[in-house]
Amino acid sequence: MSLLQVRDLSVTFPSEHGPVHAVRGVDLELEAGRTLSLVGESGSGKSTVAGAIIGLLPPSAIISGQVLLDGQELTGRTDQELSRVRGRRIGMVFQDPLSALTPMFSVGRQVCDAIRVHQNLTAKQAWNKAVDLLELVGIRDPARRAKSFPHEFSGGMRQRVVIAIAIANNPDLLIADEPTTALDVTVQAQVLEVLHTAQQETGAGLLLITHDLGVVAGHADDVNVMYAGAVVEHAKVNELFARPLMPYTIGLLGAVPTATAGQRTPLIAIPGDPPQLHQEPSGCPFIDRCPAAIEACAQAEPALRSETSGHLVACIRSGEIAHDGLDIAALYARGNEAVEQRSIQHGELVLSTRRLVKSYPITKGTLLRRQVGTNVAVRGVDFDLFAGETHSLVGESGSGKTSTIMEILHLNPPEKGQIEVLGTPITGALDAHTRRRLRAGIQLVTQDATASLNPRLTVYDVLAEPLQAAHRSRAQIRGRIYELLDLVGLAHDVADRFPTAFSGGQRQRIGIARALALEPKVVVLDEPVSALDMSVQADILNLLVRLQSQLSVAYFLVAHDLSVVRYLSDRVSVMYLGTIVESAPAEDLFDYGLHPYTKALLSASPVPDPVVERTRQRIVLHGETGSEDDDGGCVFRPQCPLYSALPDEMRARCHQPQVMRARNGVPGHRVACHAVAVD
Repeated sequence: MSLLQVRDLSVTFPSEHGPVHAVRGVDLELEAGRTLSLVGESGSGKSTVAGAIIGLLPPSAIISGQVLLDGQELTGRTDQELSRVRGRRIGMVFQDPLSALTPMFSVGRQVCDAIRVHQNLTAKQAWNKAVDLLELVGIRDPARRAKSFPHEFSGGMRQRVVIAIAIANNPDLLIADEPTTALDVTVQAQVLEVLHTAQQETGAGLLLITHDLGVVAGHADDVNVMYAGAVVEHAKVNELFARPLMPYTIGLLGAVPTATAGQRTPLIAIPGDPPQLHQEPSGCPFIDRCPAAIEACAQAEPALRSETSGHLVACIRSGEIAHDGLDIAALYARGNEAVEQRSIQHGELVLSTRRLVKSYPITKGTLLRRQVGTNVAVRGVDFDLFAGETHSLVGESGSGKTSTIMEILHLNPPEKGQIEVLGTPITGALDAHTRRRLRAGIQLVTQDATASLNPRLTVYDVLAEPLQAAHRSRAQIRGRIYELLDLVGLAHDVADRFPTAFSGGQRQRIGIARALALEPKVVVLDEPVSALDMSVQADILNLLVRLQSQLSVAYFLVAHDLSVVRYLSDRVSVMYLGTIVESAPAEDLFDYGLHPYTKALLSASPVPDPVVERTRQRIVLHGETGSEDDDGGCVFRPQCPLYSALPDEMRARCHQPQVMRARNGVPGHRVACHAVAVD
């Protein structure tokens, strides 16, 4: 018998516009020791399913159907009854570990509490077990760190603590709801490794909820694709990735950025938005977004049916897709814009830095604050950006990427080093005319479009602001605003609407339009798609590629998603603790990265292909970033997997400043590591 059985699960929430059918007739089955993944866009019902299983939905939720854990019915139980199941038989790993942990108690105390609620142990016994659990999930010096508070841990370390709490009582079922969202790729790899170890230690079944298809490819055994509150496709992971049969699934897989041999393939951007679920769909809920929809799709909502052995799909045309060669990807492609092939051609130099340094004082005290040290966030950074190309800066959180772009955007003389913007050195106080010209020439697109747009202004006023600051006439402003709307693919009638009336992707288009208002030569892209669903992300990436080809604008991209970096970039610089450790043409770096940190980043980045993802070698970094004193040597040394294997003479050189060396035969490929071969 299966560990978890969910039968005809439905969840409805009341709202001002009527009941919202968030989950509709979902069936799931999970065996012990296996991993079932739920994937789909935001609002598809994935987290609501998890909340219904574990009994954490609000009291207003109306739940019907069955949830069986080892044949034991969970639906209809009181919260007190479910409390004896939660934490004991079901462990939960939440998306935001900071919200899941109580800031007032040490992490050891919180693990102890999870243990003592369900086990009859003394405080000392529980503490010892908590320390053992923290060691199991990879926290160094667990006896000491158990006394620390959540704010003293990094995001990845906090997620390890949450996993320790989830497995504290050897549960039968683990539910992980977006456990790696917003984590760096190296930290994500560590967390997934810990989650896999925890599953092996407990023998639990794992319900993995994620939007990252690379994570699904690497860790799931079975996959359920959800859309509009229902499961629309179910298959073994290899089968789903090799032969998806639902047009929605094909769209999701086609939306993942890929780039090989220096060529960009247009991404599939699923048009439109998911339906509002205030009433049950009368036909296929995907009909308005499906490129293969026919009249019969509107007659009734298709039920899940078996197309091949173990492969279930809710589409009346799945047989044509499976056996008759109906090419859904080609139908999607008809609506996609052509994407220019990447070719690196030097235009004029529009942005450069030399030996750039930025530091922040470390202060102590409340009433009388005093400086007790200095945090050097940027250490001697050099890079060049040429017109019409994309130069990306990648690295983990805390590596100094944002400090670098802020140092550039402020247009103030740097603390140390040199900055040159549009041929103008930023060496002293700029006169008003020069500052206005440079401000117009370099613009920013932020990660959070919602926060960057004033909710009190209409789209027209949002786009008019930079033009008014540049003293354009009313006629010029009006004409330019409609040009910008055309440029980013928005209708003219949206100009009178407020930002809150738009979806996340539409708001990002507005942010891009605002950045382009003054015809800049450089646009800084700070994680421009990290907060977007896969299909919306593809839409924005296609737009950015088209705009660059059309306007010859240069992009300076900061991102942690290496698939996005590879798709957009011509050149890439890898940053660690404020230092550029490798810089190269994009394809050369992704195919022949030399620095140990670069190799770790590349190996940790998930690939949406189960065969590739499960056979490639991973380099999982251990320890914490910057965990040793700075002696002027290699900043990566504390985490470097090569360091301990080097002979004494070479290891001594790691304690000396590293010089960037050129890779032979590859112009522009330089690496700051004495221990790697550059031939």
